[in-house]
Amino acid sequence: MKIVTDTGCDIPAEQAEALDIIRVPFSLTFAGATHSSDSLDPAVFYKMLKDNPDVYPTTSQPSAGQFIEVYEKLVKAGHEILSVHISSALSGTYNSALAAAEIVRQRYQDAKIHLWDTRTLSVAEGWQVLTASSLVRNGKSLEEIEAALTRLRENVRFFFTLDTLKYLIHGGRISHIKGLMASLLNIRPIITVSPEGKYAETGKFVSFRRALAGFIPTVRGVFDHTRELRIHVVHGDNPDGVSSLITHLAESFRCRFDPALRGDVVLGAHTGESIVGMAVGYADDLALVA
Repeated sequence: MKIVTDTGCDIPAEQAEALDIIRVPFSLTFAGATHSSDSLDPAVFYKMLKDNPDVYPTTSQPSAGQFIEVYEKLVKAGHEILSVHISSALSGTYNSALAAAEIVRQRYQDAKIHLWDTRTLSVAEGWQVLTASSLVRNGKSLEEIEAALTRLRENVRFFFTLDTLKYLIHGGRISHIKGLMASLLNIRPIITVSPEGKYAETGKFVSFRRALAGFIPTVRGVFDHTRELRIHVVHGDNPDGVSSLITHLAESFRCRFDPALRGDVVLGAHTGESIVGMAVGYADDLALVA
């Protein structure tokens, strides 16, 4: 079985290649130029944002045609496919993959293509992709893999905050008036992805510094803090914010930290370089994630 995903999962290209995970890229348009998300280095992209503060990037989901190309190649080679994707409530990627799978099944009677909606994004999506990959390598059945992914989908959450709301406003993620008022009042929200796969606000703070500290009561409200947590911090270009968040978390919980990473351009296009976010789950639930 081959694992297919999208670049919204924030699994670095080198890691995906080493694990034989196929990433289908988004498209990103910035200052009139269109790029494949897997061809634009995140460090370069976030510098572009800083250097062009009044220019806003846009993204396009992978097309059904891109998925058809990937699926057909794998089916012809005799592979079963598990395609694991960013929340269908936040992106049309899952629907593109679904349309492609239906076309390929019509063309190839023996095609076995299974789709999975992670109902999340970024490194939380990546944890589900990596778990699926690990279970495939260990010879587990589709039913066993889907049971493990269901557990992660129910018990892992993604949270983020950011020091400017302008990218969320421009992308239509929050209303202009609501975002303008929050900016004028210096309000910084903590946003999560709900169990249904949608953005939901979990707190408001009067500064970015306080929002980072606000992750602690936010996590306590969702997780049993007596259990060891596994945490993967992701950011745009905000190492100071990462350091502050990790310090707060380490002082408050028993944590196992994955190495912090700079998010893919897909995440940054909608949030900007100030974003600091994290996936949180119970360490024992995530034992299969390398």
